[in-house]
Amino acid sequence: VRKQFQDESNDNHEFLSESYFKYFNGRNYTDSQTYLIITQENKKSRIFSFDSKKWRDFVVKIRKVKDQLKDSGVEASYLDGNTAREYVDRYFSMNFNDKTVSMTNFKVDEECIGMGNKKCKVYSLVDVDCANLPGLVRPFTNIEVNNTSMPVDLLSLIDSIPAAETIIYNQMIFMPNQKREMSLLEKKKNRHSSIPNPSNQMAVEDIKRVQEVIARESKQLVYTHYNLIVCCDKDTDLQKPTNYLENSFGRMGIH
Repeated sequence: VRKQFQDESNDNHEFLSESYFKYFNGRNYTDSQTYLIITQENKKSRIFSFDSKKWRDFVVKIRKVKDQLKDSGVEASYLDGNTAREYVDRYFSMNFNDKTVSMTNFKVDEECIGMGNKKCKVYSLVDVDCANLPGLVRPFTNIEVNNTSMPVDLLSLIDSIPAAETIIYNQMIFMPNQKREMSLLEKKKNRHSSIPNPSNQMAVEDIKRVQEVIARESKQLVYTHYNLIVCCDKDTDLQKPTNYLENSFGRMGIH
């Protein structure tokens, strides 16, 4: 989020502190927040009903996650009801700046979603139906700085998206039933191998490789979705952030 610095302590500072806050007041800076949202799937056939045992198991799992984060040196805190409601309101209004949040109507067209004096566009980063990813995706990429190669995070580019006020990067990971997924994968492999053409053979080789990794390294199959929501002022030309993202990911081999 692009924010403007404001002194919100409202204390009577000493002269030097007061001068410090006056000097920085109104300056633009980039703030970043991370939310980890964990949900549990409900069985689709059943009516939604409260089960105290399931709820207790779920809370135990959530506490384990918090302890794991703490052991890794990541500071985390739970959201209470009011904070969670505020987060949802801010997400839907794409407003992480102002103290008070107000909702406006959505005007959705083919290119973007308009909301009052803002508009935002959703960019899906991975299309599973189209093999346009490189064979190996590392969590970092190398950039040249003064003729020296330096590793940076794959998504370090989101700090400098032109004309963007708020950027939300979503990583959605769903863990399905592993036995069911393995049997579906086997069926898919047999279907592809029954029609021997180059694309089907590629698919069969991919599935065999996946099955081998799962058997050897006890990996899990997951469904994932990654997207970027870029929010700009309503007068901004959305082609600028689009071109910037396409060029930046294109340099890493992601189209």
